[in-house]
Amino acid sequence: MTKITVPNIFSYATKELSQDAFLCWLFSFSEAKYSNGDFSGLNKLAIEILQLFSETSYLDIKSIKIEKQKFGIDIWIEINNQTLIIIENKTASVAGKNQLDKYYNNAKVKWLTDSSKRLKAVYFKTGLESKNNFERSFKSSVWTHVNIENLISIMSNYNAEIDHPFFVDYFCYWYKKVEKYRSFTSLITQNNLNEHDNDIIEAFYKKLETDEIISDWQFANGRGSKQYYANSYKYYNEASERIYLQLDRFKLKIKFDLALMDDAKGNAYKKFKKRLRTYDVRDIYNRYYDIFSSSKLLDKVVAKPKKYSCHNFLTFAIIPADKWMVFNSNNELDYEKTKINIKNIQTDVDKIKKESKKIISDIYENKITGRKSTEII
Repeated sequence: MTKITVPNIFSYATKELSQDAFLCWLFSFSEAKYSNGDFSGLNKLAIEILQLFSETSYLDIKSIKIEKQKFGIDIWIEINNQTLIIIENKTASVAGKNQLDKYYNNAKVKWLTDSSKRLKAVYFKTGLESKNNFERSFKSSVWTHVNIENLISIMSNYNAEIDHPFFVDYFCYWYKKVEKYRSFTSLITQNNLNEHDNDIIEAFYKKLETDEIISDWQFANGRGSKQYYANSYKYYNEASERIYLQLDRFKLKIKFDLALMDDAKGNAYKKFKKRLRTYDVRDIYNRYYDIFSSSKLLDKVVAKPKKYSCHNFLTFAIIPADKWMVFNSNNELDYEKTKINIKNIQTDVDKIKKESKKIISDIYENKITGRKSTEII
């Protein structure tokens, strides 16, 4: 008889509110009344995860109060009226600027009314994100970062013991995701780059970040695209220093930051685009491409983009995938060799920038007139 595959609820319940609900449901089993009988496994699991979140090796839970969206905080957990755990839960999105600080300060004012009380703040992320992106989202060091691998590691110890369908579905769904993160190289093949699979892109970028090949990456413009900004969002006086490598999924680009956009949004962005058209940006595009394509370092590597796009972040050259991505005999990504290629290309780009520093600057200054150096920092 053919075994029927049962649909997994978390294949559909992918939003953060669904995950909030599951975590609240799970933590409710930490009460002592569930310590024996059919729910003892859930009881032990809930307590162990709460111990992870509260950074303690032992919790004797006499009372627990769990609330959602209290003072804007995703999950608010009071244990024994002594310890408060606040959880900011993120799946694909990232924390906004100062969002975590605001939540912590709200909880601090409401909870730390005497010295006997403890407050623990947990940023729980199921997707992957760059360390720099997380650190940009808050100024204090009071938040503990917990990822889905931490949870799956604990849940694996209870997989054979707990048969509740909520747990089984959650564990199976995220276990497969974690395995996907871990085996991303086998999922990137020469015939199928899987460039639209965010899980694979994130795993690839996270590994490059861990190996210090790239320093920063994030969602871009709400399109789901992951990008690497080599200049780490800083503007510089020297035009050559605003040329940088960028990974856009599996596209490796050489870009130039015109430093004209500032924080333009809405109508201000429309005015910026109109003003940008008054500059001869296409000539900057062509001449910067000529500098890099004529260099012996990259003359057989770079190509001109198929389509010209006039933008503040000007893509004037690309490195085709077959020039930097390496695949082994099984047609799977050879990560180590690919990593070395990216590193070498970055070194070559830096050398060209240094060698052509004055030319790059002159081209920019001749086209973008009437701007003093202090205006482009």
